[in-house]
This record gives sequence, C-alpha cells and structure tokens, in this order.
Amino acid sequence: MRFFVLFVLMGILFPGYAQLLHIDIDEQSHNRALSESNLFTIEELAQTDFSEAIFIKNPIYIPAFHLYNQLWDTLHLRSEALEIPFYKDTLKLNMVEHTNSPFAFPCSGMLTLDYGFHKKLFHAGVDFEIMEDAPIVSCFDGVVRMARWYGEYGKIVVIRHFNGLETVYAHLNLISVKPGQKVTAGQLIGTGGKTGNVDNPTLHFEIRFFNQFFNPNKVIDFNTRKLVDNLIVITPLDFNIVPIIKVETNNQGAPTTHPNDKPKESPTFYIVKSGDTLFKIARLYNTTPEALIKLNNLKGDGSNIQLDQKIRIK
Repeated sequence: MRFFVLFVLMGILFPGYAQLLHIDIDEQSHNRALSESNLFTIEELAQTDFSEAIFIKNPIYIPAFHLYNQLWDTLHLRSEALEIPFYKDTLKLNMVEHTNSPFAFPCSGMLTLDYGFHKKLFHAGVDFEIMEDAPIVSCFDGVVRMARWYGEYGKIVVIRHFNGLETVYAHLNLISVKPGQKVTAGQLIGTGGKTGNVDNPTLHFEIRFFNQFFNPNKVIDFNTRKLVDNLIVITPLDFNIVPIIKVETNNQGAPTTHPNDKPKESPTFYIVKSGDTLFKIARLYNTTPEALIKLNNLKGDGSNIQLDQKIRIK
C-alpha cells in the first residue's frame, strides 16, 4: 500500500503537512460565511442560546480542511468539486483520539429502517423512530458544516468531524447549532421532528466521507449502540452500490445470469415536471440522487434542476 494513509493522517492531525496532498482551493466555497442567519426562523433563534457557542473563525481549524481540498460548503450536502482521494488504496481512520470526547449515540429511538436496498429502493442511511422533540446529539467532536432546511431531508445538520468523517442528521424539528460552530460528542444539536418527506417523527442518520455515503453499520453497532471498533478501514468498494442482476430462464427452466453483458437498451430520459426534485425522480426509477448527478454531470446536489429539463436515468 502506498504512503497515502500516512499523508492523510498527517493532513488531519497536522495541517502544515497538507502541502503533501493536492490542494484545489475553491474560493467561493470555503470563503462562504460560516454563519448564515437566514437558515433559522425567529422562533428557533429565540429558543437557542449561542452566547457560549464557539465558532471557528479561521478555516484552517476546520476538521480535515486540507484533506477535503479546502472545500467547506455550508449550503449543499454534496459538492461537485469533491472526489474520493484514493482509487486503489485502503484508508484507516481512528474514530476517537485520546484528546476527543467519547462517542455518543445520536438518539434514543428505535431503528426502523436500515441502510441498503428496500423494495428496490436504496436507502443511504438509517432511520430511527423517535419522540417529537426528542434530543438529537452529535456522535463525535467536530464543526457544524450545514444547518438549514434541505428539501426532502427537512431541517438538517451536517457535522464534519476531526476523524475525517461527516455525519448527517435529518428531519429535525428544531436546529440548535449554526454552521461553523464547534460541537463535542453528546452535545445537543437539535430535536427530533418530521420535517421533509416523513409523516412521523424520524431521525434519518447518515455517515459520509468526501460527501459519499457509506454503510454506517461499518462504524456503529446499532444493537449495542457503541462503535464497532475505534479503527475503521475504508476502501473504494465501500462506496460502490452493487447492481441488481436480472435473472433469466433458459429453455430448460434453469436460471441464468449475465452480470457482464453490456446493456442493449437505449438511454432512458425523464422530463422534469413542476414539483419534481432529484430525490423524487431517483425514487421513481429505483436509483439514487448521487447516481443521477454523476450520470448527468449536474452541479452541486442537483437541487438546481429546471422545469422541462431532460434527465438521463440510465
């Protein structure tokens, strides 16, 4: 294995060593205001005391700032400029260092929907059934990257952690933090709700690396509500969604599969209608927003799709 792991860990722990990594500065992204008052309602601000909150003023103190190519987007869950920095390498990450607060489970609710395919739809995280206004806490120490309303996610908080991962907390009722605010594991970041595309109080929770989601069961044991291990190993395969292979039947009735066959059908397109979102289109065609973004070379998180725009599905 190459020296990539060493360079990455040095970039996380010692920002001065970031010169060893490729730096692609996006001035517009990382210079965005770290605090955006328009993301909060008057009622929320009235209930939240930020007087003792610690905000990061200098971007170099943002967790894994150089590892993430100095990109810090407070508006979008996924940035079009970010690519996973390894292709054939294995990356090892320590979840909690001795200087960090212990891991904290994000909520007290019951797991109701796991990561992966469900009825041919792909679920990018895990869902918990929770009580209305139940406390939601940060899993690790870190800095808030996003805190806003975000389409089907409803009110969302995204935290960049010092271990290099990002965690996503969606469908919140109340947001108690702001972008750029430093948080510790176990600190209240909001309360449970049913904002976005859910009918009942739900916490949708994701773990991401370089804006790419991967199986949170690799990090957290949701039965014991503890870390699987303090050291996790990430490979490129963790970010691949295994395709569903159609099973055919030959004239003897035996099933045959063709995993290596090239698709023969022509590309399929969808015309964006009023009220459509990329999430809604992805669910309609049993795919993911990330797959549509990549297939159509869309910018950002795809929220800027236009009426009558042609979207390629496959």
